[in-house]
Amino acid sequence: CPDAIFPNNWVSLHADGTVVLYPMLAPNRRLERRLESIGALAAEQGRSIRRLLDLTHYESRGQCLEGTGSVVFDHGGRVAYACLSPRTHPEPLAELCAELGYASCEFTARDPAGVPIYHTNVMLALGTGLAVVAADAIDAWRGSMTMRWPRNAQ
Repeated sequence: CPDAIFPNNWVSLHADGTVVLYPMLAPNRRLERRLESIGALAAEQGRSIRRLLDLTHYESRGQCLEGTGSVVFDHGGRVAYACLSPRTHPEPLAELCAELGYASCEFTARDPAGVPIYHTNVMLALGTGLAVVAADAIDAWRGSMTMRWPRNAQ
């Protein structure tokens, strides 16, 4: 698989032992999923998979959510930020958020040439006490969710 170096698009691992499998847009990318690799990694690290959340059924509807490319998690605030695109659909996002107990913050964004941004992680990164966002790229927010920045943010 030519893009198999990006496993974050098909799987995310969570502190509570949840493993999420994501629906992907390109059929050749779907071949990258290797659940047996996740099981082996968990065993090697002395961890266990407590729950498998499989969202791949959305592929048959043409609704994708390409992992942490599509979703940037604010684990402390329990918010999942998502730039909507053909690779980031609101329905699997809603199920993901309901299952993990996160609120969603959905928006659309474009690069300087006007091309829609297809993965959230190319324009938003969150760390402890730090956020990097291409705010000028954001077209519109959905719903009432807004980003909240610390008072000392610049």
